[in-house]
Amino acid sequence: MIIRFPECWNGWTLDPTTTTEPHVVSASYDLNGKYGCPATHPIQLSTLRFFPDYPNAPKTLRRVEVSVGHREWGPPSSYHANNISAFTGDSLLQLTKDCITDYPLQTSPIAGCTLE
Repeated sequence: MIIRFPECWNGWTLDPTTTTEPHVVSASYDLNGKYGCPATHPIQLSTLRFFPDYPNAPKTLRRVEVSVGHREWGPPSSYHANNISAFTGDSLLQLTKDCITDYPLQTSPIAGCTLE
């Protein structure tokens, strides 16, 4: 299972409680097979994905359900996650430059950019 956070921003909504329209959406493939953000949300954000691992889960499952509330279960499509990140000063800006912007779709040689 992969949890993928939206990666395209509309460019102006900073407070999602002020609108009924989504302020972020997921990138997708167009009819020509090009991956990117739609015109309505042209600002590409850093991609954030979680790959949860359940080492004690059975190796084969006939049916998968996820918790959607107290003693309530739903299909895997209802799986969700929250991410809260805290960075000081320009540390996130520097990590984004060193690990993402300067090395798109490849591994950065800069220390601190690997998942190890």
